[in-house]
Amino acid sequence: MRTYLSALDLLEKMLYPFDLDLKKLWTCVNDQNQKLDSRVISVKDRVGELEFSLAAVQSELQQVRDDESRVRDDINYVKSQSMRNNLVFGNIPESKPETWEESESALRSFLHDNLKLAKDLVSAIQFERLTPDWRVLP
Repeated sequence: MRTYLSALDLLEKMLYPFDLDLKKLWTCVNDQNQKLDSRVISVKDRVGELEFSLAAVQSELQQVRDDESRVRDDINYVKSQSMRNNLVFGNIPESKPETWEESESALRSFLHDNLKLAKDLVSAIQFERLTPDWRVLP
């Protein structure tokens, strides 16, 4: 029995340094785990902040897109309103008129002679502005 006890004492002496090394390793692993946990929490916080910022930017971007669409629609409306009362006649063979009345007379003649509109209808047309472009198109 004594041999068993001495063998156990010897075994205990051999395991004691191993136990110390194991405790040191466990402490080191635990410290590294705590550092890693704190980094993970920091990363999670940063990701949360970035997600919030991204949502705000996406909201602002959508607002800008909506505003751009409204502005584009408004521009198209203004263009169509501007164009609805404007008629463009081209290639009217006439010398360059000196006065507004000569431009109006040339246009009325063109409407009656070339487009075959009735004389009284052509006379009833009221022009607000005449801006002739006297380039002859091919």
